[in-house]
Amino acid sequence: MTTIASASSVIDPIRALQQTPGTLAVITNTQGPSYRPKGAMMAILADGTCVGNLSSGCIEADLALHAKDLIGPKTLRYGDGSPFQDIELPCGGQLDILLIPSPDSSILSMACQHFDARIPFDIGFEFGSGHVHLNPDQTFQGFRTRIEPEVFFYIFGKGPEVETFSNLIDACGYPQVLITPDAGVCDTACAMGRTAHHLTSPTLPMGVAPDARSAAVLFFHDHSWEPQILQKIVKSDAFYIGCQGSVRAAQTRQNELLVLGLSGPEIDRIKGPIGLVPSAKDPRKLAVGVLAEILACAG
Repeated sequence: MTTIASASSVIDPIRALQQTPGTLAVITNTQGPSYRPKGAMMAILADGTCVGNLSSGCIEADLALHAKDLIGPKTLRYGDGSPFQDIELPCGGQLDILLIPSPDSSILSMACQHFDARIPFDIGFEFGSGHVHLNPDQTFQGFRTRIEPEVFFYIFGKGPEVETFSNLIDACGYPQVLITPDAGVCDTACAMGRTAHHLTSPTLPMGVAPDARSAAVLFFHDHSWEPQILQKIVKSDAFYIGCQGSVRAAQTRQNELLVLGLSGPEIDRIKGPIGLVPSAKDPRKLAVGVLAEILACAG
């Protein structure tokens, strides 16, 4: 069985072990409630530094002790049925964690290359030998977890809503591209290290091609910017496409897209109004509601 791990819970530990010797800790089984899911990882570097976490702080120090001078792979159990009765999991669950000393750096490097290229991949671990495999075949008998690309945000628009949403996405650490007619907002975003395009006409900039783990969100008060952008976006693999505006604005948008030749199923891909907070007028409340809706759709 393949589990699906959050990219954010695995890539930093993997990167750390590319650069520094250490041990990789992987949650291979859970029972009951748990702070992290199966497939979550943590790196324990040679100096005892931990990158990532597998609990809310209950077991990391103990894992570091077990990792010290570890020669071969080792599986530890915490919680119910654990021999470490002095270590309690407040959630009341059970964790099985595989420790792998000195994992193959070439495999970790290839995993990072796949992640950076936004290519989904499987990573497998052998319990007995501790060998790590990238995209093992279906005969593989060890623990396997699937790593999907991070959700990527294409943010279009002008006004406080687009700035607030871009700031929220940046604070959460998700990758984004900001595409705006506001040259000042574009310059500010670039100065903050974000990728931004100055939109001079209502069309899709070259190179903007959302993949299946991408969301495209349009925050325009002037809805005349939307139809030509949406005409291209609905042809992409984006899993979420949404537009700010009222029910009336959404109906007008649908009519304009029909005139442009879009089909009913293509138009149905576009959400509007957007966000989990109905009729949100405050940019912060709208941003949080839209982000929550997108992440719920991402799974």
